[in-house]
Amino acid sequence: MRRSAPRSPVQRLLIMAGTLLALVGGYYWGNQYKHKYPQDNRPAPHNLSATLLRRARPLDGFELTRHTGEGITPIDLKDRWSLLFFGCSRCAGTSGALTRLLQVRNRLAARPLLQNTTLLILVTVEPDLDRPQELDALLQGFGPGFLGLTGPEPQIGDLARQLGMPEPGQGASDPAIFLVSPSGIPVAIFPAGLAASDIAADFIRIADYYER
Repeated sequence: MRRSAPRSPVQRLLIMAGTLLALVGGYYWGNQYKHKYPQDNRPAPHNLSATLLRRARPLDGFELTRHTGEGITPIDLKDRWSLLFFGCSRCAGTSGALTRLLQVRNRLAARPLLQNTTLLILVTVEPDLDRPQELDALLQGFGPGFLGLTGPEPQIGDLARQLGMPEPGQGASDPAIFLVSPSGIPVAIFPAGLAASDIAADFIRIADYYER
């Protein structure tokens, strides 16, 4: 019988962080991160499946590596919407999350500009195992717009904390997905397991709100 590889520090915190999100996610996200739009008195979109975030600042400081080998920083995310989640090539739920993001992209067909400029991002929580080559193999067949990101654990942890997570992680089910605006600000979180149809519908409403 093949023995499983030792867990990395990030991976050991994976289940803990996922469990924490599962236990307190609804209350925490709903009450602590309900978004306030700065200098904007318009009512925010309501009746969303997503939770809007508040007091979010533009992502800053991280330097990671794409699955194609090039570096990436917050500047590279500017002027495009991003749908981002944490997972890995061996993590339960990652394949389903990638498929769900592909379905979201397909549901944006009536909005070709939004469809073609949105980045769909997997950030690995196993950077020692998920090098660019492994992420590239994982993303084969998903088409344009998908990015796999790896890099030093401290950089990945810093990105997770900027998104409001104590550590990068996911539970046993599909991971939550974060929405980052073209200005680099995290604006919403889609809970674990949310259907692609609901993600796409909420995404369009939020994007329209920002573009008005």
